[in-house]
Amino acid sequence: FFFEAWWESSEMKSGPAPGDAPKINPYDGQTMRMTLDQQILRMIDSEGKYKSDHTVSYMKSAVGIISIAFALLSHFYPSPFPTNRTLIGICAVCYFVLS
Repeated sequence: FFFEAWWESSEMKSGPAPGDAPKINPYDGQTMRMTLDQQILRMIDSEGKYKSDHTVSYMKSAVGIISIAFALLSHFYPSPFPTNRTLIGICAVCYFVLS
């Protein structure tokens, strides 16, 4: 209930007016961190010098998906264990390197 009310509040959608100090509970670490992050992003966006770039996050996701593919390949390969020992070793090494 609290999260839905917080998400639907107009302050969280638009943020406080510029120059207004946000009112937070100093003993609530999560709210303090979230408010600081919002204020920093608002300051960076208002200057207009920097642009959000998610390339590193996308690359991490792609490498994670590739490592999961190696894990799935080694687990569900259709040949029995003694014959696919090399494939399992290669997939394990690739999974280790990528993760």
